Amino acid sequence: MKFFEKKKNLKKIAIICLIFLSFQFVFSPPVKAKDQGFLGTLISPFVMLIVALGDRNYEFFALKYYGAK
Repeated sequence: MKFFEKKKNLKKIAIICLIFLSFQFVFSPPVKAKDQGFLGTLISPFVMLIVALGDRNYEFFALKYYGAK
């Protein structure tokens, strides 16, 4: 324990944090990830917005130019 006696408190805390983080990586729980499709979960709301705007524009132009719904 002579290693810890001459270090400052900040260095002691840093060493303890590194030891704690190493245990977190070694004993981490298994991940059950699912495939979320194209570009994952974060982009899916934007893709849905773009698709909804495209559908709206298609219906608008179809009604305006062709008179159909």
